[in-house]
Amino acid sequence: MAMMREPLVSRVIRAGELMVSGENQAEVDSYFDTAQFVFHGPGGVAVNYTDLMGYFAAVRAGFDDRSIRRGMVVAEGDYMACQTWIEGTFAREFTLHRRVP
Repeated sequence: MAMMREPLVSRVIRAGELMVSGENQAEVDSYFDTAQFVFHGPGGVAVNYTDLMGYFAAVRAGFDDRSIRRGMVVAEGDYMACQTWIEGTFAREFTLHRRVP
């Protein structure tokens, strides 16, 4: 079973790198079912794919020298959980406008 999960983990790592860098949105989109996607974040936050991409656009606009790294990744069925750190140099105003479900 671990062999089947390895490509999923590699894809979520690559998707995060692309979201932080802002390159190749088509590749990012190819990793997800964008219509069914739901990101569940801290504090019970749940956002759709469009809103999550808006968050990353705001990160790219507000921070320079961005990087992302993953810690523990757990995958089961259609679900994944990732320990994630996004770092950067605060360079401009960080504004985030998203729809709250």
